[in-house]
Formats: sequence, structure tokens, C-alpha cells
Amino acid sequence: MTLDVLTGALAIFTLLLVAATVYMGKEMRATRRLSIQPQLVLDLTMISKMVAAIALTNIGAGAAVDVDLEIIFTASADGEDVKRGWRTRLILPGERHVFMPPLNADGHVPAFADFAQAYRAIRVVGSFRNRFGAEHELDEAVADVPTAQRLGADAMHVFEDRAADRAAERLSDPLKTIAQSLEVLVGVGHSKDTVQRVSMLTRSRSAARHFVGLPNVTTDGFVADQWWGPEGHQRRERQQRVAKWWIGRLVQRWLA
Repeated sequence: MTLDVLTGALAIFTLLLVAATVYMGKEMRATRRLSIQPQLVLDLTMISKMVAAIALTNIGAGAAVDVDLEIIFTASADGEDVKRGWRTRLILPGERHVFMPPLNADGHVPAFADFAQAYRAIRVVGSFRNRFGAEHELDEAVADVPTAQRLGADAMHVFEDRAADRAAERLSDPLKTIAQSLEVLVGVGHSKDTVQRVSMLTRSRSAARHFVGLPNVTTDGFVADQWWGPEGHQRRERQQRVAKWWIGRLVQRWLA
């Protein structure tokens, strides 16, 4: 009796373990699908204080590949629909694409109020694939553009630059000042180094010419000192000593 009970308990435990394993496998497959699944969402976004545009954003965890879409602007009762086709090879996670609304008759971008008056809905249909090749259909819409415009106006929703753009704009002037200062310092450093190298070379050359008894020449080509007087005798004596030293070395090498 006891053995039968233990066997039954073991069988029940085995079944529970199998069920838990199957459940965990399903959860892991679902998690894997979510980790590679792109999700394209359509929305309206303000691109200036008065103009709204259509934004398509990939809010999924995976990339959308071979995207083939059609954007449909459904006109009001007295207008005509506008259709645009768009294709792209890749939309990465978090990537955002913005499309301008249909232009006015005079070729200008309409204000959000005029856009909402002319078009009542926006729809995007098409297809794309995930990175493993699975095909996905897309059908996203902003069903009521006039309501979205009215709610934004009632809430006094205004356009504001992105925080990153504002920070970059604030940093642009200090960075320009720092860059100009560095350019000045580098220029001064180069000029000082050049002057120092030239002066050191000039002094070394002058000392060498003076040692061997040659006249020093200025930058404009004139002889800086004279060949007569006591200095001339000193130079000649120095030349003789140098010549004797070199001759002595040559004779020593020849005799060795």
C-alpha cells in the first residue's frame, strides 16, 4: 500500500514537472519573440509651434526589415484622399521617421488647425519582417485628427525642442570660445617653438662659424663682423689650430 502511494505521488510530481517545463518553454519562446519583435506605431508630433507632422516610430525591441508602407491621408467630405508610398530597408528599435502633411494649394506647409480641417484621419498600411524573416502586417491609424488637434489646443500643448537639442545649443557658445582659445594657444605655442628653434640654430651656427674662423652672416646676407684687426688674427690662429688638430689626427690614423 505504501509503495503504491509513493508511486502515485512520484507520477503526480513528474506530471507537474513536465507541465512546469512546458510552461517555461512557452514563456521562453514568447520572451524570445518579444526580443526580436518590431512594433511600428503611428502618431502626430509637433515639429514647430504651429505645424504637426506624422511620426512613425519603432517602439519594439527588434528591428523592422524590408518595410513597405503606404500612408493614406483621408480627406474631409469635400476633399480628396492623398496616398504616399514609402519603403526602407531597415528601421532600428527606437528609430523615428517623420513625414510632412500634404501641402496647401500655394505649396506651403499647413498649420495644424488647417491640416485637421482638411483631413479627418491618417492611416498607414503595409508589411515588414523581423530579423529572422517572419512577415508582419501593419495597419496603424490616427482615426480622428480634428479631435487630436482640438484636444491639443484646449490643453495648450505647445512645441518644445528636445532636451538634447537645447543642451547642445546652450553648450555651443562656450565650446566655440574654448575652441578659439585653444587655437590661439596652439598658434602662439607653434610660433614660440619656431622662434626658439630658429634662434637656437642661429646661435649654434654662429658659434660654430666663429670657432672655425668664418665670418658671421646676417639674415639679409651681410657679413656681421670684419676680417681685420685683432679679431682677424685670432680667427687665423684658430683656423691654424683646427687645421693642425685635424692633420694630426689624420697622421695618427695613417701611422697606426
